[in-house]
Amino acid sequence: MKGKVVILTLEGSADLRESSYLIQLCRQRWEEDGLECEQVRNLDKAVPADIAIMHVDLTRIPKEYLEYAADYPVVLNQRVTDVSRDRYSRLLLRQGDDWNGAVIIKTLANYGGVPELHRSLEQGDGVMQLEDVQRPWRKRQYLESSHYPVFSSIHEVPPGVWRNPLLVVEKLLFERGLEGRYTLRNWIFLGDRELNTYHTGPGPVVKAPPPWAELEKKYRPVIPREPVPQALRDLRDDMGFDYGRFDYAIVDGEAVIYDVNRTTAILDAFLHAFAQEIHEELPRGLYAYL
Repeated sequence: MKGKVVILTLEGSADLRESSYLIQLCRQRWEEDGLECEQVRNLDKAVPADIAIMHVDLTRIPKEYLEYAADYPVVLNQRVTDVSRDRYSRLLLRQGDDWNGAVIIKTLANYGGVPELHRSLEQGDGVMQLEDVQRPWRKRQYLESSHYPVFSSIHEVPPGVWRNPLLVVEKLLFERGLEGRYTLRNWIFLGDRELNTYHTGPGPVVKAPPPWAELEKKYRPVIPREPVPQALRDLRDDMGFDYGRFDYAIVDGEAVIYDVNRTTAILDAFLHAFAQEIHEELPRGLYAYL
């Protein structure tokens, strides 16, 4: 197969070959199939290619990256310029809403706001706080995404949360599976290829933070028999996703969307469980765009 693919990443970002991004595993497959691939981190130089993939790890894509990508004949995820939580979440609450269940505090930005914080620090605009000296709620810039705060009632939410435009409050809806464990489902897709899986955890916020080696024994991804809910496919179309991952659960027969991501990483345990799908199937979703 002939052709060239460029992967547009944030200026100053690390080499993808040293990362845990899923796109790097796809890149390996593309190169094995004969495609030329190049990571672009400098917008000062034009790099001709047949396809560009927008892989800027920020919640909102800066204008200069969109302008740079506009010259390519095909740009994957060109329309997905903003993945702020208020763009897709149906769980958002406002102060005073009539909600009797538990709630969870998240950032408006993706991944706890950490990518934005890192960028602001590099530009000299942000202030990193020591973990043991937390800022007041109304001034928090980021949260640890593997430990989003949970409260049993909306009335327990600290007043400063409501005053902070960088934070949101969501209904805490969750799916319980085998042995009473909580379930998180992941739909990963590229073009017309996809992988729909789930795994479980002991608490309502199902994450897999480091250290990976210890979690590998507990993290058992499974492919469900149920099809991908139509609500997720509709959201993908509405937001313009060509490539990405949606995290969700099934609650009372309905899909509850937790997160959308266009720069997804991949865990070692997940890679081992679905090596065939990740190495052989997902990358081939690119070829429909050539």
